[in-house]
Amino acid sequence: MKKLLFVGCLVASAVPLVACSGASTPEDGTFGATAVESAEEASAEEEIVQRESFKTLDGGDVEITLDADGGITVSILEPGMSKQVFADRAAGRADLVDLYLQLTGEADVPDGILEINRHYVAAQARFQARQAEATGGEELELVQGAADDIARPAAGGLSLDQLDLSESEFIDSYCDADRWDYLHCWPGITGTAYITGTVFSLTTDAYAYRGSIYHRIQNKKALGSWKTRHSNTVPAGYLSQLERVSDGLFGNMRGGVWEADGDGYHLSIYGLN
Repeated sequence: MKKLLFVGCLVASAVPLVACSGASTPEDGTFGATAVESAEEASAEEEIVQRESFKTLDGGDVEITLDADGGITVSILEPGMSKQVFADRAAGRADLVDLYLQLTGEADVPDGILEINRHYVAAQARFQARQAEATGGEELELVQGAADDIARPAAGGLSLDQLDLSESEFIDSYCDADRWDYLHCWPGITGTAYITGTVFSLTTDAYAYRGSIYHRIQNKKALGSWKTRHSNTVPAGYLSQLERVSDGLFGNMRGGVWEADGDGYHLSIYGLN
């Protein structure tokens, strides 16, 4: 049973995959930096009831927030040289406790992480129960993004497989279709690229190999407007991961990269329906 729940929008400098009205860049070049969006981000900040942050072994930054409605957002920004830590974490994490232990090497988990993790595990359990009831236990057919249709710009004279995090390494580590209900994998792109859908969870990985990109994750209620839950400015050589998990119900989510015309990056977006 195939579920096509997502509408993808990618605007590259070469050949756009999908034309969409929301992906153009204003004349001043500050996509999304409007007074309206600034107000939305402020209101999203007010909804946070708990925030925990810590440093990774490689000097990266992690922030985990819990919203009043039970939604959880995880942000990780790491140097590209720590790509194996990211890959190991993505492949083996069971919950936020595992995330903390793997990225810090510490033996004890702070009480704040344990508290948010209780919400995280409970949300996963609610989702799994509802998914089993809705699908009758059937295995969902996975959705694979059409990565081969993307124009792949050169990176300063280097091929994409000579980068610190090469195209093939990115695909191997962050485009595992067997683990998710949906997956869009876009290595070696430029410009704006994002996905919008009604899902339980959305995770997006972005690695910048040229320039600097704006990576963010958003959600909104049925009759509301988009609210940015977290955003990272990702310089060349860094990898950003943003994850949003609902309280066990489906939520309207959007994640991807903005303000990247002329920059080069790899992007994957995936999650659970």
